[in-house]
Amino acid sequence: MTWHEDILAISTLPLKPQHEIEPYSAGITVLRPSAVGNYKLLDGRYNMGMVAAIVDIARSDPSMKMTLMCLYLQPHAQICLDAVDAIRGAWGDNFDITTVAEAVGSDVTNILSNALKDGNFGAAISVLSQFLRFDVPVCVSQVSECHIF
Repeated sequence: MTWHEDILAISTLPLKPQHEIEPYSAGITVLRPSAVGNYKLLDGRYNMGMVAAIVDIARSDPSMKMTLMCLYLQPHAQICLDAVDAIRGAWGDNFDITTVAEAVGSDVTNILSNALKDGNFGAAISVLSQFLRFDVPVCVSQVSECHIF
């Protein structure tokens, strides 16, 4: 589940050239849901589109086992958690879903270090709280230096 390519293209993020992207392995499907709502929701339209697509996958077979993996904390963790809340609200414990969150270096260095540097402890607490709500929290960064303030 990810963003539409046209949204990524206008994001000014450093993107890998299309011709350098290898096809995914068999069994891996990439979904790029359309936005839900209108201009009044700003970026939330795309978040809602992704939440809705995850819930629709669950709805297609409520007896399936699902693993939902979040590869970046923001805003993806909230998208996953919103979808899981909806799924668990609809099916309760009858739906077998496991959540995995992967905190990568960009999350830690970009969100947490900047939040702490700027004294924005609410952002740091929010990101860490979301991360810890996942069933399986995974960290993939190597710490070369750590400063406690």
